[in-house]
Amino acid sequence: MLGTGIFSMSATSNAHAEQYNTNYNFHVCCSITSGTLSVNIGDSNCAEDGVISLSALTNAHAGDYGSYSNDVCLSSTSGNIDCYYAGSCSADACLASMSDTTNAHVADCNGYTRKVCCRVI
Repeated sequence: MLGTGIFSMSATSNAHAEQYNTNYNFHVCCSITSGTLSVNIGDSNCAEDGVISLSALTNAHAGDYGSYSNDVCLSSTSGNIDCYYAGSCSADACLASMSDTTNAHVADCNGYTRKVCCRVI
């Protein structure tokens, strides 16, 4: 693994998601140049920035942050994390893509037009 594990996928396209490193072999990870990253999965409104939301802890559909009770949240010791959804991440990091805003499948960044983008601000 390179970086911090954020969540895992059942495949690189048309996939289900789960909390990091439970059953699936395809891991979404990221790193920063200084400081450390922390991941938390919990109820909506976590103190960290929301990345995506999972319908369950494993074998899950995904959605925008706050869609389900298992929000994947990310924090950093070197600044605030800002995650958002867009057609392109520009200079920011693309973590994955989703087929829709809720009840979605996930894929690598080439799979769907709805990208999950994050940056340190």
